Amino acid sequence: MSSNPMTTDSKHVHMEIDPADNNTDDPSPSRRCNYCRTNPKKSCYCCLLLFLLLPPIIFYFYVLIYRTTLTASNDTWSEYLKTPPPEIITATDSLNLRAQTLVDTSLSSLTIPYNLDVVISGGGFLSYYYLGVSTILNSLESLNKTKLHRFSGASAGAQAPFKNVVLGNELHIQSSLSYALIFSSYSNKFDNMLNAAITADFHWRTLAEYLEDLCTPEILEALTKKVYVSITLLFPWSNKLISIYTSKEQAQKAFLATGSMFINYEGNLAIDGGATDCAPRFKVGKRSQLIVELLNSELPMRNVVSFKGLAEVLKAVEMGQDDFVEFLKGGEKKNAFMFVDERESWGTFTC
Repeated sequence: MSSNPMTTDSKHVHMEIDPADNNTDDPSPSRRCNYCRTNPKKSCYCCLLLFLLLPPIIFYFYVLIYRTTLTASNDTWSEYLKTPPPEIITATDSLNLRAQTLVDTSLSSLTIPYNLDVVISGGGFLSYYYLGVSTILNSLESLNKTKLHRFSGASAGAQAPFKNVVLGNELHIQSSLSYALIFSSYSNKFDNMLNAAITADFHWRTLAEYLEDLCTPEILEALTKKVYVSITLLFPWSNKLISIYTSKEQAQKAFLATGSMFINYEGNLAIDGGATDCAPRFKVGKRSQLIVELLNSELPMRNVVSFKGLAEVLKAVEMGQDDFVEFLKGGEKKNAFMFVDERESWGTFTC
């Protein structure tokens, strides 16, 4: 058998070595690209840069492509905003009647501060739980049992009071319930967390445009110092709580930024307010505040990104009604609710 090292047999395999790989200054030659092999004293920055940039580039193009598949669902959503379907109007009336009945039958045993601010945490579509809470609060306020002064929230927690002021109570509930039909009609758009997030963000922007058109000077005045919206500024990384609305364009950007990504808010790049303060408490010491922690409800975590349809959404709203009434009666402890004071020492809260 030949002992020539340049031949190959069952025991010896010849490998041709790149001369650049013999450079002792290069600690890992086999991991370098051709450019770096010809520049052995330099680290492979180009490979590192490619490694870091490739995932966000792929994600960016995936989002762009996926958004082109949302035209039909977005058209349906736009139509529902303008004209809620008959079954949604019926469901809204039933929920309001249910809330009034719950309050009437338990009124003598309900304990709630008369002057009240409300803070709603972020939590995606768990905001349907708060929709039930809001129907109870509205019923109590109509009976002069409490007075709701201000609302504060992040993401979906800011959406609810913002919409309520712009649309009014009835249309706010109807638009929220209408989205339940989007879940069932376009269930494939919510079949995983990534697609659900892209879909919800796309429809959120459509909702923002719809609300912008309705923001008259009177509506802007009603929003100001009434609805506090949490957004996250990227540079520098910080939280901003918006409560003054000077134009419909600025109000739309504030609404967009609290629940979306990479929004230009007054020259600053902003994202979802939940990233820096998911439940922005009031600190001025004026009155009691009700904190609603959506993620502490007993709804399944999958409901953060989607529901199966109207029936499941209505069940979540009714759970919010029942749990809040039970909380006000002093019965079973509900981790989703608490009354606290307003003080400067409150920090920021994460979901």
